[in-house]
Parts: sequence; C-alpha cells; structure tokens
Amino acid sequence: MEKITTLGTSGAVVNARRDNVSLVFSSELEHGQNWYLLMECGGSAAHKLAKINIPYHALEDVVITHTHIDHFYGLPALIFSMMYRNIARRMPLRIFCPEDALDAIIRFLDFFNLREDCPFPLHVHGIPLEEGALILENNAAVVTATPVDHSPKTPTMAVKIRSKYSGKIVVYSADTTYSERLIRLAEGADLLFHECSGLSTQNIVPIHSNARHAGQVARQSGVKKLALLHLDAVLNDDPHAIRAEAQEEFAGDIVVAEDFDEFRLS
Repeated sequence: MEKITTLGTSGAVVNARRDNVSLVFSSELEHGQNWYLLMECGGSAAHKLAKINIPYHALEDVVITHTHIDHFYGLPALIFSMMYRNIARRMPLRIFCPEDALDAIIRFLDFFNLREDCPFPLHVHGIPLEEGALILENNAAVVTATPVDHSPKTPTMAVKIRSKYSGKIVVYSADTTYSERLIRLAEGADLLFHECSGLSTQNIVPIHSNARHAGQVARQSGVKKLALLHLDAVLNDDPHAIRAEAQEEFAGDIVVAEDFDEFRLS
C-alpha cells in the first residue's frame, strides 16, 4: 500500500484546524519493506506520525524544501524524540535540502548539538537546484526536485516522487508562485499537491500562489488530481471558495486538503 498523509495544511499562520504544512509518503510493501518520506517538518512531527501509526523512530528520510522557519523548525524536536524512542538505532537519518540551505540546516542542528550527541548519524545532503535533480532513489521510489519561484533570498525546490511499485507519480509544489518549471515537473502526475494562499481577488504576497494559479498549473501539466494546501488562515481557508476558483481553470478532481487527510495511491 502506498499513500500520502497531510500532517499539516496551513501556511505560516496556523489556526485550530490547520497546522504548518507537512506531508508523509508511506510505502508499505511486501516482506516488511516499509519506507516513509517526510516532506517538511513543522511542530510535533513525532506526535503526528505516531497518531497515524507510523513508527517515527524508524524514519529514514526527510526533505526540507526551503528554510522559511515554518517548514523546518520541528526538525530538532523530531530527532530528539527519535534518539530516546530507540536508543539502539544506528541507521542514519538523511535530511535533504536545497544546496544553498545546507549551511542553515547544519547550523540549526548544531545549535542543539544534535550532530554530536545523536547516537545515529545525521547526514544532511544539499541538492543542486536544477530541473530533475536527484534527491534519492531506493527500492520504493525515485525522488527528484526542480527549483520553483518563491523568495529570491530563499532557494526553494518542488519534489516529485515516482513509485517503483505502482508507477504512480506524486508532486509537491512547496511554496511557489505560478511556475513553468513546476508544470514540467508535474507533467502527467497522478496527484499534485499545490500551495494555495487564497483567492486571486485577495492581496496575496507575490511569492505565493492563489487558487487560480494552482488550477492553471494542474491543467497545463495534465495531472489527474489536484490537492490544495498551505492555506492562509488569515486571508482565506474557506474550502468551498478556494475549490470553486481552482475549478474555473482545472476540470479534474480537486480536493482542498485538511490535516490528516489520506491520499491512497495503491
């Protein structure tokens, strides 16, 4: 079984219903070959993973798309929980981020002495921001990245997961405006998670997307299903209004994601 669960669906400002954006890809295959990929790490990641019966202490891989604080501030707490949940663990935890974010992630971990104190290795890998850059490949999937158009001071990458088991393709836009490179990355995908900070009629910060942008990207890339997340709790997280605007651009299946929604792939 393969699925993606939304651990959080909010932008930087959370509310009682939505926490900061985070997703986990679960590949639970035959013979106990389970693999979990966490994308973004906001608050209480260990608790959220435990809540959906994912053994967070066995997590192998984390992707941080950029270093705006709402996307990675929970990383030290997750590692700290992992350390004490399984003190016998020696398997490395791999953390992937844009190449330009490598120093910030390492300094953040070192502030808490985690690379020194953690009983298992913490391997932080910088991914070059180029189209189709390989993040990782294993028996379950091939994971690649492409740069998207977010903050000029904060290089950001979208993420594509191609399952080796089902052949299904999932793309996560990360934070971005309308992006031609994202369209190319998502071409023919089964599921696109696209950020949506509100409606086109609202005063959205120009480094983010609105529902119309997300619908345009979904239509132009030919995806089968569009899931909207990273909603702005201040501007608009009304799922009916957001879905209606995206539908003006994309005739396929559209979901406005909620925290702990589950999207099954196989």
